[in-house]
Amino acid sequence: MKDLVREARLRLLKMHFESGVGHIGGNLSSLELLLTLHHRVMRDNDQFILSKGHAAGALYVTLWSLGRLSEEQLATFHKDHTKLGAIPCPTLSLTFPLPSAALAWARSGRGLALGKRLRGQPGRVFCLMSDGEWNEAPTGSR
Repeated sequence: MKDLVREARLRLLKMHFESGVGHIGGNLSSLELLLTLHHRVMRDNDQFILSKGHAAGALYVTLWSLGRLSEEQLATFHKDHTKLGAIPCPTLSLTFPLPSAALAWARSGRGLALGKRLRGQPGRVFCLMSDGEWNEAPTGSR
């Protein structure tokens, strides 16, 4: 895992350098967690929600490490007409059941998990949240 993390960090930095944009701190702080989750914890029926949208680069590199995104796709990060924007979007039909633009998408993860349970479907729902989200008031309570 140590070699994978090192390679992924280098690829993340290269991706952000080549695009000239990105939230390096938020991505680097999330990368190892996402790699561990996707390589060692999650199973086929599990779902992942990236509520911490500014860590999109870390998720893209994680998907690259799994062979689900190519070098060519990573090279389009944050470019015109890309599917790899600064915030993950459900139009990239990989693992994005929800967009990550607004804080508090994690609350929707509860609904996904409850839906799985009520339908008797296997799998779990994992969500990565940001610190700002914990300070966000629930929708409609402001």
